[in-house]
Amino acid sequence: MSKEYFLSDTHFWHRNIIGYANREFDSIEVMNHFMIYKWNSVVTKHDTIIFGGDFAFATKEKQKELLSKLNGKEIILVKGNHDSSNKYMKEVGFSQVVKVYETDKYVVRHDPLDFTTKEIMSRKFLLFGHLHQKFWDLPRAFNICVEPLAYTPHTLDQLIQLYKG
Repeated sequence: MSKEYFLSDTHFWHRNIIGYANREFDSIEVMNHFMIYKWNSVVTKHDTIIFGGDFAFATKEKQKELLSKLNGKEIILVKGNHDSSNKYMKEVGFSQVVKVYETDKYVVRHDPLDFTTKEIMSRKFLLFGHLHQKFWDLPRAFNICVEPLAYTPHTLDQLIQLYKG
């Protein structure tokens, strides 16, 4: 049975993110390898990923190659501030590229400051990236960046359990 997972802000090949986000990696190669391993350790080829933006700092060819190594039947990109144009990211291989992804249960945006009043007042879960280790003090708001999630994609139920306490 397929599952739906969430993750954000991998910043593959972004050398400066190691220091900026206090990532404990010796190199971008080690970081990239580890994040691919963590992704594929839970995501199967039948699953869907809602990726909350800021995928990689690399050429289109490198991003295509990387995406081909990541499990998932469908990988939807909620475009971040470091992602290229929608057309470019579709050419990389994302199945959809959107500014916001919304269902009857949740809303995903890259930057939590972009949530609308209507979204905040709804009973939906608000999933966001961009802040890395920082959190947003709002009920039902979950940071899906790699750092607080141990670089591992999570289902909505796992996020609810994680952020419950």
